Amino acid sequence: MEKYVLVTTMCRDKKVAESICDTLLSKNLVAGCQVSKVDSKYWWNGNLELAHEYKLEFRSVYRFYDLIEDAIKELHEYEIPEISCVELIDANSEFIDWVNQYTLEGYTDEEEETETEEDDGDFGLL
Repeated sequence: MEKYVLVTTMCRDKKVAESICDTLLSKNLVAGCQVSKVDSKYWWNGNLELAHEYKLEFRSVYRFYDLIEDAIKELHEYEIPEISCVELIDANSEFIDWVNQYTLEGYTDEEEETETEEDDGDFGLL
């Protein structure tokens, strides 16, 4: 039985966040990416830090987690990025069908170069 997951990471740089979203979507490793602006407080190198970040949440299948993690690490600007994964215990069948369509049915391990139009770097969501 397939496991469905929510994968999360945080980025400080908007262009990095966009690159991570675009890469994972273009490879069909995730069905969707939700982005929100958040304020974070955390310990780093003995100091309490405050940062304005972008929270990225991806819907996918667990079997792609390692590929998702590798892609995020390759593109991420943080020395130690949070990349976490939680299993969705239950979800409506229409949502599951959508995730399947854009991940399991859409994924190919062939690396294909796709040309994208230049834009102003705006998610259109925030």
